[in-house]
Amino acid sequence: MASEPDARTFDRRQFARAASSGLALFAIPGWFAACVRIDRCSEGTVAGSAEERPVLVLHVADDEERRRRLGQLFGVFLLRGEPADLAPLATCELECATTTELADCGEDLSKLKALLKTSEHGAVVALSGEFPFEEPSHQGIDPYGLAFAESVRKNLAWMAAQLAKVLGPGSAAFEDGLARERAAGLGFDASATPSPERASSAPCHALAAAAANPATREAWNLELTNFAVNRWFDAAPRGSSWATNRGCIEIIESRRRDEQLSTKCGMGHVPPIAQRFLYLFSSEELRGG
Repeated sequence: MASEPDARTFDRRQFARAASSGLALFAIPGWFAACVRIDRCSEGTVAGSAEERPVLVLHVADDEERRRRLGQLFGVFLLRGEPADLAPLATCELECATTTELADCGEDLSKLKALLKTSEHGAVVALSGEFPFEEPSHQGIDPYGLAFAESVRKNLAWMAAQLAKVLGPGSAAFEDGLARERAAGLGFDASATPSPERASSAPCHALAAAAANPATREAWNLELTNFAVNRWFDAAPRGSSWATNRGCIEIIESRRRDEQLSTKCGMGHVPPIAQRFLYLFSSEELRGG
């Protein structure tokens, strides 16, 4: 029996199949760039000091539907988001926390999706509110999930806009990051040549260079995204696991076994864009319940 293709191979094959059948619109913006990032994953990066970087904390809600939707969309964001949208994530770390763990944060947890924790300013809201675009049916009149993919793309843009406000140029976290990098002797001029080393050791300066120099913006964003996403492509953020759902069986990768959510009937269908996602562990699952 042929071995199951890994996620890297799977994504490229899905894109090629869509393009060859005239369904390239299925690939949301960032799909091809994601394949480039994945291909470059083995090139390696120089990890910068992470001790004082902000931590983006995903809220794992008690409500199963809420945490599942956040895990699905944020997972797709990491795998297939636009480099310009993902680049700010290079300036922070990423982990998960349950409702119980965030009970004393002082925020409305019914709306909270993520907090940004900083050593200088404590915790601030990073993602809040309901996802604005509903998921249409991906069966029947939309067998390839085109409308589903479009709703996902719009929700990713909604997340990216909020994250840019708390991580991007002009934010307190960004200014603090610039100061830390300068103090460590890692700063550089906006005219510097983009490189993996600069993006990983001084991501705030790299983000500033991207904003200031249109000629190298795309290259800087890609370097920053490589550094940001490659940290989590295989090993999911603490408190979560990458998972794959092909319709009838859900595989939690960290457990190395099938999590059967429905009968193996062969009738289930999940659009390829959503087949790999972040599974956020509930309080009960973390306790081993």
